[in-house]
Amino acid sequence: MRVAAAFWSVCLLSPVPALAQAVLLVGPTRPFTDIAAAIAAAAPGDRVLVEAGSYATFTLDKGVAVRAEPPGALVTVSPGAQIYVEVPAGEYATIEGLRLDSAVTVRRPAAAAVAGQVALVDVSVSAGIVLDTAELAIWRSQIVGFGRCIDVFGASALDVSQSTIAGRIGAWIPAIEGICSAGQARIRVGSSTITGGTAGFHNVVAASPAVRLASGDRAWFVDCTFAVHQQPVLATPALISTATAPVVFDRCTFTDNLGQPGATVGPVQNGLVLALTSNTPLARGGTFQLDFASRPLLPVVVHARFGLDASGFYPFLAGPDFGFVGSSLQFALRIADAQGHASVPVPIPNAPWVQDLPLWFAGWSELAMPVQMSPAIGGLIR
Repeated sequence: MRVAAAFWSVCLLSPVPALAQAVLLVGPTRPFTDIAAAIAAAAPGDRVLVEAGSYATFTLDKGVAVRAEPPGALVTVSPGAQIYVEVPAGEYATIEGLRLDSAVTVRRPAAAAVAGQVALVDVSVSAGIVLDTAELAIWRSQIVGFGRCIDVFGASALDVSQSTIAGRIGAWIPAIEGICSAGQARIRVGSSTITGGTAGFHNVVAASPAVRLASGDRAWFVDCTFAVHQQPVLATPALISTATAPVVFDRCTFTDNLGQPGATVGPVQNGLVLALTSNTPLARGGTFQLDFASRPLLPVVVHARFGLDASGFYPFLAGPDFGFVGSSLQFALRIADAQGHASVPVPIPNAPWVQDLPLWFAGWSELAMPVQMSPAIGGLIR
């Protein structure tokens, strides 16, 4: 199937957001001068486009997209109260292109059993993320924590690609994992750097790895670098896991600031994990290049959909899939080359109606179960 024709098949067959969605403009001379006020006035599916400037923190409690406008504009959410993202089940929210200087908590709404889906794209977070019984996709972002970087609680799903995740290293901070989970989470990270370690006086009592997992967690890492900061008096593992299921790695590097190879504690195994990256903009009239990394000569099946959907944990599937198995359209098949690479160009129509629509991609590959899904990447079409 030709990719150009496939895009239109996605448009016709997938659940497409309504074309009458409102666009709410935020800026010093715009109808809204505050992000929170624009979100309050928005309906699920609307777009909140924010001009360059500094703004107060906000709560994102519905399925809307908040994006810097134009793309690349410096939009800063100043330090203050926490940013809460509490999207109801069945809705999908995006934060794209913002610099968030306050801590971010992504959680289910009060009294709700499950949450909707949340995506951070081209976002900078300087005070860490708490993910609590919710589903979060991160693409092309820089996440730095004040101590721990990403704290995961409950039956959450975390999907990361092409990002930097760094626990802050300082003499008075006793716990500085890049990712720390309390159990029952599904975590997949691809093509990213995860930093943790120990520093200062507490290094004799607390070993802080790049990743710490607990009982019930499942995790997959591909094309990642685990960077651990440590003192000569205490060797710190790159990963500590007390989970029963082995952590699966593919093409990962473990290193520390002393030039020593990183170690792992707990069950781990090598196995196929499919990577997906892109270094091209998702823009009207352009070509969005999907680059998969698998094993040589394996098939790669490519899916697309508008937005994200609830992630499913199917017996035949390793890791969260964010709706790509059950509610997306397969539109391309490639065979990885002798180096395990497969590229898929996706032409985006230069049509006004696709402006600001969300479009997401993922792929899967394997010759036997469980099938390996890639991370999901995408965002709003520019």
